[in-house]
Amino acid sequence: MTDQKFFKFLDYKFQPQSGVLVFKYALGNINFQEKLKFPARKIKLDKNKLVALDKAIFNLFLIAGISYYKTYCPKKIDLGKYKLTKEQANFWGLVYTKGLGEFFYRNKIDFCGLVNFPFEKNYQVKPIKVKTQNKTLVPIGGGKDSIVVAEMLKKKKRNFDLIYLGQSTLVDEVVGVIGRPLIRVERYLSPNLFALNKNKGVYNGHIPISVYYSLVDVVAAILYGHKEIVLGNEKSASYGNVEYLGMMINHQWSKSAEFEKMFQKYVFKFITPSIKYHSILRQKTELEIVGEFVKYKKYFPVFSSCNTNFKITKKAKKRWCGQCPKCAFVWTMLSAYLAESELEKIFGKNLYQDRKLKPIFDELLGLKRHKPFECVGTPEEMENAIKMADKLRNKKVLILGFGREGLSTLKFLLKNKLATPEGITIADQNKLGEFGPEYRNFIKKYPSISLKLGKDYLKGLAQFKTIFKTPGIKLAGKTTKELKTKNIEITSGLNLFLSSIKGKVVGVTGTKGKSTTASLIYEILKTAGKKTVLVGNIGKPFLDYINQDSKDTIFVAELSSYQLEILNKKIDLAVVTSFYPEHLNYHGSLDNYFQAKMNIVRQLKPGGVVVYNKNFKPVAEFIRKQKVRASTYSDLDRNFNAVSQLLGNHNEQNMAGAIAVAKIFGVKEEIIKKALKKFQPLEHRLEFVGKFKGINFYNDVLSTTPESTIEAIKALQSKNLQTLIVGGFDRGLDYKKLAAEIKKSKIRTVICWPHAGETIAGELAKTRAENKIIRVKNMAETVRTAYKYTELGETVALSPAASSYDFYNDYRAKGTEFKKLVKQYAKN
Repeated sequence: MTDQKFFKFLDYKFQPQSGVLVFKYALGNINFQEKLKFPARKIKLDKNKLVALDKAIFNLFLIAGISYYKTYCPKKIDLGKYKLTKEQANFWGLVYTKGLGEFFYRNKIDFCGLVNFPFEKNYQVKPIKVKTQNKTLVPIGGGKDSIVVAEMLKKKKRNFDLIYLGQSTLVDEVVGVIGRPLIRVERYLSPNLFALNKNKGVYNGHIPISVYYSLVDVVAAILYGHKEIVLGNEKSASYGNVEYLGMMINHQWSKSAEFEKMFQKYVFKFITPSIKYHSILRQKTELEIVGEFVKYKKYFPVFSSCNTNFKITKKAKKRWCGQCPKCAFVWTMLSAYLAESELEKIFGKNLYQDRKLKPIFDELLGLKRHKPFECVGTPEEMENAIKMADKLRNKKVLILGFGREGLSTLKFLLKNKLATPEGITIADQNKLGEFGPEYRNFIKKYPSISLKLGKDYLKGLAQFKTIFKTPGIKLAGKTTKELKTKNIEITSGLNLFLSSIKGKVVGVTGTKGKSTTASLIYEILKTAGKKTVLVGNIGKPFLDYINQDSKDTIFVAELSSYQLEILNKKIDLAVVTSFYPEHLNYHGSLDNYFQAKMNIVRQLKPGGVVVYNKNFKPVAEFIRKQKVRASTYSDLDRNFNAVSQLLGNHNEQNMAGAIAVAKIFGVKEEIIKKALKKFQPLEHRLEFVGKFKGINFYNDVLSTTPESTIEAIKALQSKNLQTLIVGGFDRGLDYKKLAAEIKKSKIRTVICWPHAGETIAGELAKTRAENKIIRVKNMAETVRTAYKYTELGETVALSPAASSYDFYNDYRAKGTEFKKLVKQYAKN
């Protein structure tokens, strides 16, 4: 017969050398003995540590007793030879009462005034400081939260150990993936407890196990020298289940913000102020945590939150039972980010299709009774996850154009779970066999991605929700209007990039000068020690640079009219270098081209600044009408005394623009001058190829307008420019001013390519210029002619005043072939 009238804390003993800790209790005439085993390590425990350790163990002794106390919940608690202050007694009374809230509710126990820990009125307890190392302790449970904590600490390059209470193959596998040392603590409950639980009238149920874990962590931190304990308890842990006898019952109370705050205060005041206890996920929702977790696919085969894996008496046969609220909740959270095919690999089945789970889903959604007594999130989080999942599954995304940007956008969407493979279609004018190996191999990895390849790739666009359009692919005005009417989003990798970063963006545009100006800004800011990244047309697609993002990063972005045409995200600072007629075959009119360029001003953030070249009146007039902060520039200030390898007045203006931006960022004048001096001219922009057979060769193939070629002629007059190579794709530009400049400069030989070259030759004829006109059909003929008609000490310049698309894929190909043949024929 059991005397149920009191529960007594008898004794505890710890053997530091073996790591064995023994707790003894009595429930009336039944005795219990619980044992824990910490890893035995050769640790020197100084006096302070021994004192702090005893304080922590005493409090662990108090919470461990809850497993035995709850069997009968006697009103009398006897501390035996141990003492508590009034504040400590109140703390433990609250821990037992709120921690056993679910237990009281399920067993219909009136807890009001039930738990009373005795205290000594004048008794005092003082904390003690201990020496710690720069190490963190992370409790690991095998689920997503502790994994996210570990990965966050890895990113911060923190030194941390993991700790786990018990034996679990699952946890061992998760620890193996994390790759950090594990402190394993083993707990052995009293055998008498299991025997007692078989008796009638014995209460059983949930205890605040996280309080137990927390004090195990504190003991371990003191033993092994950790300065902090970092947990993965989220915002929703503070959300209760049901009200009972005037108290909100919360299954996760010992993970709540209330408990975290009071426990940290208790540790500081009664154990040691040297160890910090906190959760770094406290302000995050379940959805935010899962959004971070899904970035780490390496954990998918090993992690689990299903409680069947952690039962004391019965071990699970698989990671996810697929039948409990925990499984249903985690499935739902993951479904907001992952395709159902991926989810089925994790859970072994589709939980949304299991009709038996409907009552559980209803409870999780708050439609029935109360939230399940499990470590699950709120009904609101469930609703949001389901909405995201529906959107993800219904989201039909089109990657329009599968070049470098298209592939980069596809990778980003998949990596960040912004679309599923099943919801993505790739459309491109090329057929599958025409793509390079990298593109074909990536597509093969995702067989569920749909393909629209070949001549009809622009048909059926209205079936998609979002279209990521590659710059340069022209949609007919009628098509664009139809898509907008149907609320179909036409966007780009640039917009996706801008919506995903924390850093600042300096956008640089202009018909000419944007590449050089952007590169100059980048060089100056980098020289000033700022974290600067050059992005845009100059290098890889925008999204390929997102791994370099931080709140301190400054992205300097060269932006074309093709990109700006559909820009709908904000930037911090805009630079407009110039404006000439260009790309009219794409934009359809000069006004359309201008409006596309001016999007860079329209999309400035509040308080953003536009820096512009005031020599271009349409740009100046447009900006004056906008209510934005503005700064102007023109020619380089002669008093600045800059030394540079750049040639020509247009490059001096580019330098002036870069200097204006640098001053906004507070860069000192001497640093600006240092950066300008070491700056190398960009490839294909008045690029000095070399001196061969006594002749100077310049590659200025990126001069694709009459205005930029005029600037090149002026810049190279001092280099004795006598042979000019012009022509290419004819876009109907006006070449009258260029012809006049060629005549005025007295260039002896003008080599003309089809088709714009014919137009330029015609304009020269109208001026009665005496220049020698030579028509060519390819680059080999061009270079041979240049060598033939150019004398020693003279200069040849490829500055076409036209684009390269009639014979080449882009200007780079044309410029590269020119340089190659110049060097090749120099050997003949």
